Amino acid sequence: MPIKDEEIFELLERLAATEEMFKVPVSTIRDVAELTDASPNLIARLLGEIRGPGELEKIVGRLDEHTALLNEVAHKVRKLEEKSTEVSAEPRINRPNVVGSTLQKQRARAPKIEEPPPQAWIEAKRKIELDQQKEWQRRTDEINVVLKRNLVYFGLVVFVIWIIYLASSPPQN
Repeated sequence: MPIKDEEIFELLERLAATEEMFKVPVSTIRDVAELTDASPNLIARLLGEIRGPGELEKIVGRLDEHTALLNEVAHKVRKLEEKSTEVSAEPRINRPNVVGSTLQKQRARAPKIEEPPPQAWIEAKRKIELDQQKEWQRRTDEINVVLKRNLVYFGLVVFVIWIIYLASSPPQN
């Protein structure tokens, strides 16, 4: 990668170069090393200081930070797993849960944190209730249709009986 002009001037300034050196075009670390009699490693190190951290160094730094965070999380997970196995290892004793009892005063219990149910579970429950309501409405509609049909038949039968009665009874004068 060629060296930029600003970098060359700063390099030469840091190496206490004379004005004589600025007359010759210089573009590589080797050229600067030959002009100043400094080692290429020194020039490369100074050039690195001038340019600052490159993209690769920035990425490596970020990866190191993330690795440290992941290690910290893994350590905490291991501690929690160890703690959970310790709790499950002790035998469970059936003790009465009487308010104000001496057993309850000896060991304070942490309150249970009620988490809200997941949204998918809530939606599934609502869907089941909606389906039940639809089924109930469908059955109600079927019963209403049968009831209305039976009322029409009953009214028709009463009307026919009334017509037959009127036709069979003698006319009154």
